Amino acid sequence: MSTAIIIISALAALAAVGGTFMSRPWAPAAAFIAMLIAASSDATDFSAATIIFWLAAATIVTIIVMTLPRSVASSTTGVPYIAGAALCGLFIGLCISHAAIIIGTVTGALLGAIAYCLSPAGRSLGFPGRKAVNYLCAKAFPIVITLCITGELIAALVATI
Repeated sequence: MSTAIIIISALAALAAVGGTFMSRPWAPAAAFIAMLIAASSDATDFSAATIIFWLAAATIVTIIVMTLPRSVASSTTGVPYIAGAALCGLFIGLCISHAAIIIGTVTGALLGAIAYCLSPAGRSLGFPGRKAVNYLCAKAFPIVITLCITGELIAALVATI
């Protein structure tokens, strides 16, 4: 039964990462559900504090994304830059420590957003202006939370091998 739970958790995490690249508002919730499914297994060892922290983070970011104007929330402009760089930062962080997962993901998202803002397609955001910062907050925050939860899940699953 533990193997089936881990497989279901991994599929939910993959859906969350895919939802991140498509700028879906449910991606942070899907990542947390994947963590919760894995926590119900004997294979992983998540503390109650870890689960509560990521529940709060996923809830806050989901509420924020749902309050954004529909045009901003559904926009995928620049999301591949931010999500791709954040994913690279996540994998670098996974090689170092749990704290580095968060630091790497945040750093990657920031660098991805800067790269997009400096590209010809992102010049309209006027980096480093107010519009660019608002865009960064609207797009990078859900990406960072989703990928950090997924990174913690990956670290827990790899530790069981």
